[in-house]
Amino acid sequence: MLIGCSGTKPESGSGHFSCKEYAWSDVQTLVEPHISGDLYTSLVMQGQSSGYKVSAAADHAIELSENYPDSVLLLLRKIQKADC
Repeated sequence: MLIGCSGTKPESGSGHFSCKEYAWSDVQTLVEPHISGDLYTSLVMQGQSSGYKVSAAADHAIELSENYPDSVLLLLRKIQKADC
């Protein structure tokens, strides 16, 4: 079972993933321990320019580093794919 930032299971019983329960700040919180301060600042600035679209946060976070734990990378990829 994968627990997301909000503390809830990110998949419904049907197996369909919805990232509506996630906000840009959740992605920031998720990746902050795994990236440098400069990369974190880049993520914040990119958020301002993208209108805080959650999947854009996931896209940018993946571009910054793929040295995330598997559970973090899996959640980022699900958010990215959901395009929300």
